[in-house]
Amino acid sequence: MDKQKKKGLPRTTIVGLVVFAICMLALFFAPNTLNEGFNAMVENAHPIIIDVGLLSTRSISIIISVIMGRFLERLGFTDAMMQLFLPIGRFLKVNCAILIPAIYNILGDINAAGRIAGPILIKSGATNDEKKLAIFTIVQSEQSFSTFMLGLGCLTLCGARVFAVVVISIFAPLVIAPAIGRLIWRDCKPMEVDDLPVFTPDTPVLNGLFSAGQEGIYVLLNLVLPAFAVVFGLIGLLSYVGIWQYVNDFLVAAMTALNINPETGILSIMASPTLAMSNLQATALGGLLLK
Repeated sequence: MDKQKKKGLPRTTIVGLVVFAICMLALFFAPNTLNEGFNAMVENAHPIIIDVGLLSTRSISIIISVIMGRFLERLGFTDAMMQLFLPIGRFLKVNCAILIPAIYNILGDINAAGRIAGPILIKSGATNDEKKLAIFTIVQSEQSFSTFMLGLGCLTLCGARVFAVVVISIFAPLVIAPAIGRLIWRDCKPMEVDDLPVFTPDTPVLNGLFSAGQEGIYVLLNLVLPAFAVVFGLIGLLSYVGIWQYVNDFLVAAMTALNINPETGILSIMASPTLAMSNLQATALGGLLLK
């Protein structure tokens, strides 16, 4: 009988053995290292999760924005926008369903938009290129309705022309993004959405508002706070080992080169656009008070 070849260890097992060896060596030569690293993660994440994520107006703004968005949706706002903007797909000669995620995201959030619009895209027979085009279009818009509302506050404080900024930043990408993406992903065909669902819920208004509050709490506790814990915990660990300063300097230089405020830019990328926009609003309000 031929001897069966002995299988090698999986790569993840090898990595695990290396990590185990490093932990054992750290416990032997520097017993406090693991504990101090853990404490650095907790101390860095604690003020963000508790003071900012739970006990500040930022957390309430997330919940209220969901309630406000669902209330507007209950009034038929989303269905009205679908009727106004879906014909853009016909003009660009693509499947009109690619615009549904971006349109729905205006009043919702990017997670709900993907969850609701994904099955519609599949049912409409969208090609792989059209699915990529839908993603390309939705990422050009704001991450959530709370980001949009806080952004309006920033624009008002700065004395900007709110209407012009909203048109350029929210509605113009619904035309510009698919038009540009159409040049990259060419496997597209004009197609109407024959069985477009009704996005206006038929639940009683009070029940809908209460459900929206529950949804806002879910977003805060299950999406926002875990993101804070992961990002700021890792930043604390990297700061403990002396790496974060170099990473932060690189990010600051990159944001500055792109003419983006480094503080809000880094927060948007690594944690939450809502938190970044809230900080930007506080900065704008502080500058207004100094004047």
